[in-house]
This record gives sequence, C-alpha cells and structure tokens, in this order.
Amino acid sequence: MSSLARRRFAYLLVALGSLGIAGCPGGGKPPEETPPPENPPPPTAVVHNRAEIATLTPDQVEALRAGVALMQKRAATDPTSWTYQANIHGVPVAGDNCPVETTPMQEAWATCQHGSFFFLSWHRIYLYYFENILRAAVREAKGDPNYEFSLPYWDYSNGSPQLPPPFTSPPDATNSLFVSERRTACNTATPGVDCVSVAQGSSKDAMDTIPVCNCPDGEASCDGCIAGLLPDQTLFGQFTPQPEHFLGEFGELELQPHNVIHNRVGAATGWMSDPDCAARDPIFWLHHANIDRLWQTWLNQNADRVNPIGSNAWTTQTFTFFDEKGQKVQKTGCDILNMVSQLNYQYVEAGVPLPVQNVVLCSGTPPTVAPPTPPAPAPKVTMLAASPERGTVLGRDAVTVSVPLPAAKSLEIKGLVADAKPEKVRLVVEGLELLGKGGVYEVYIDLPAGQKPDPTGPYFVGHISLFGHVGHGAKVSRSFDLSDEVRELDQKGEWKGDARVTIVPSDGKEAGASVLRFRRATLVTPGS
Repeated sequence: MSSLARRRFAYLLVALGSLGIAGCPGGGKPPEETPPPENPPPPTAVVHNRAEIATLTPDQVEALRAGVALMQKRAATDPTSWTYQANIHGVPVAGDNCPVETTPMQEAWATCQHGSFFFLSWHRIYLYYFENILRAAVREAKGDPNYEFSLPYWDYSNGSPQLPPPFTSPPDATNSLFVSERRTACNTATPGVDCVSVAQGSSKDAMDTIPVCNCPDGEASCDGCIAGLLPDQTLFGQFTPQPEHFLGEFGELELQPHNVIHNRVGAATGWMSDPDCAARDPIFWLHHANIDRLWQTWLNQNADRVNPIGSNAWTTQTFTFFDEKGQKVQKTGCDILNMVSQLNYQYVEAGVPLPVQNVVLCSGTPPTVAPPTPPAPAPKVTMLAASPERGTVLGRDAVTVSVPLPAAKSLEIKGLVADAKPEKVRLVVEGLELLGKGGVYEVYIDLPAGQKPDPTGPYFVGHISLFGHVGHGAKVSRSFDLSDEVRELDQKGEWKGDARVTIVPSDGKEAGASVLRFRRATLVTPGS
C-alpha cells in the first residue's frame, strides 16, 4: 500500500471512530455497557419550609392569595375547592355564622376531630393534604409548575393587635385572605383592644404538660393513657376507641391556645368561632399550622414527652382526605409522626428549621399480646371543697362564686402546696356547657374587691374558652393548677377560709348575654 493510501485509510478509521462504529479497543471487541440498576433510587424529596407569615416576601404573599382565590372559584363538589376543603371540617347548617351549605353531603365532610386524643393527628393530616392542594393551585395560578410554596403559620405568642396585614389589607373582595366576619379588633386597629393578648396567645401551660392522654371515667387503663387525670392535665386529651366529631374532653393544647384563638378571632358572630364555618376563614389554616408546630415544640423539650404510639386506636385509625388531584387518600397516626421524613415539610423559626426530635415511629408490626393482668387502680382525685350547685351563667358580666373552706381544709391546702412541685391543688370549673359562640373568659382566685382584673397579675389562673356546637348537650370541665397561686397568697397573708373564684369576660362588651353555663367550682387534689 502506498503512503498516500495508508494516510487515507488512517483518516477513514479516525472518521469512523468519531461516529462510534469503528476503532474498538482491546483487540477489536466492543465495550460492555453498564446495565441500568434494577431499582434506581427515588429522587430526593423536597422538604417544604413552613415559615411564619411575617417573614414571607411580597411575591410569596401574592402567591398565597392567588392560590386561595383559584381554590375559591372551584365548584363545591370538587375535592380541591375551597368549599369542599372547608366542609371537611364542618358543614354549615341553620343557625351557624355562615350561609347554610346547599350542596348535598360529600365524602369526608364534617369529620374533624375535637375534644379527644385524635385532635392533633387528624388536623396534621388535614393540613398536609390541604397544603398540597394549595401548592398545586399556586403553581397553576402562577403558571410555574416548579414554584416553591409552603403553607405559612401564624405565631401569636407575643400577642397581636390585629391579624397579619395580608389578611386585613386591602379589606375588600380583591383580597382573597380577607373576610369581614371576624372580631372588629382583628380586622381593624382598635385602641385599647388587641385581637389577641399575650396571655391569650400563650402556650406555656400546654408546654408544661407532660402526660399525653387520659382514660375516660371508670376505666383504670386504656391503651397507654393514664387513668385518674382530668383531660386538661394531658396534652392530647381523652382516649376514645374510635373517632367522634366532637367528644368535648379537650387536652391542654386544644383548650389554649387553640380554642382561645378561634374565639378571639371569631367573637360571637365570626366564622372562626363556629366549627362549621371556621375553615372558610383563611387565617384558620395558619392558626392550625401553628398548633401543629407547637406539637413538635412540646416533643422537643425532653424524653418524657411522647406520642401515644402505645395506643392501637391512635396509631391505626384511618382518616380519609383528598390529594391535589382530587383522589381519595388515607393516612393513620403511624403515617404522620415525623413531619420531615414522612410528610416532607418542616417549620422554620427565625430562619432556622425546627428540630424534629423525640419522635418514635411505629414499628409496623403488631405488639406482642401479653397475658391479661389486673389493671392498676386509678389514682384517686380527692375533693377538698365545692361551691353550691346553681348553674351559673357566664355572659357580659363578671361572676364570683365562693368555695367555702373549713379551717382544717384551709390548713391542709397550705400544707399541700408547701413544695413547689408537683402540683397538689387544682381548681375545677365543672359542668361547662356552650350556650353561645365566641366566649373567652379569664379566671381569678381571691381577686380583691374593687381591683381591676389583670391577666399578668398574681390572682390570674387561666382562660376558659370552649369551641364546639352550641346546644349539643355535652358538659365538660376546665381545670387549673392552683399550687403557685395559693402559695403566693399564703405568703402575702391573703389565703383565707373562703376561696373566691371570679370569672371575667375578656372585652366583655363583645361577649354575648349567655355564652357558657357551669355547675360548680371545686378544689381537688389531682391524680398523678
């Protein structure tokens, strides 16, 4: 072969090699292709950051408004519509604070869980699927399928003269976050009246609570819950073997800040104070995101605070909702324990993600059934003193009832509270029933005559605020640890033989004439 022919042949090999059809290495054998993995790893899930509403950018606020507005335009029978999602919480009927729902009942409507230990888990699942629906609506409204959006939360722990500005301005139909059916002070700056005070927005008592759930009266043990406690001596509330729309035995976190915020925003006629209307107000979702955040905040404190995973009723109960495609979906308590690894969201506080600590997941295997053992006796709650039974009504005026204490009982109580911990004396307001909507009441012990009630002062005990259906017949109790108050009163020489319980409406001029009725006030030594 001539030199010219050899050069042409070499050029041909180079050209063919560049096309991938010649020039095989290793003696002319084609390279072996690496086969794709049989089970490629799933793409890393995006963890969505739920941030406090005040930290959102203007673009994020407008995205929130656009997504809500799009959902509000959809038909009530569409599971991704604003009305359908609101009706999952409650369906308006005659006498409610919002127009009667004329659409025939749909699946999953009126299934919210209140007044039992399902309260937190049901609402976490509710928010999770609502957030997914709202995120899809935001992306559709923005025309951006990858727009990153998360449901914000409203932290009212420092009090709030009004609702967050995106919910009040502009105060008209152009703002999908504004509704007029709220307490006046929440929508409009009102001198001397806050939408939410620091005391009303506090979750301190809930964060100080350690037991997770209690057993109903007459049961010595129930799926790991503690017998002999009042429901509000626990965080979650009362055990129940199956869901009930409104059981009424509230845990401490549900009583405050949950119930208090609902009634402060809604007042007597606003949507938020009516469970059948509440989820129509956009602030509902941010309020419940904050309650969900506080659940994790409570867990993060120490190992004594645990979820009720020892209860099969809580871990395996299935709840039905709808996803962003309008498809029916279900989750259980086991499915939602870790918000990051199971649900792909987290809360951001001051720019830092809230740690997800002290979360134990369900094992996925049924627990070993141990031989039956006799139940332990329930701790005894001892009555120390009681006011006369007279069905006292709470409305616009302050009410004071006396709890007579014989000298021996007064000395006994002084001895009980000598040590700072644990609590030894509890005030119980028994037989509370709901007569009207929107009431928030302040409770005081031995408030001196003529002294102005002050929730930052030494006589303040706590709040009473019920959230539920008026006239449904349930009667519940609200209790408060009195140990610190009695100790301080005794040190000042003000602890006498007749405890006086004063109950005052917050912003009484806004309260209805008849909001609550209670049977009596008692002093007890609590079970532990």
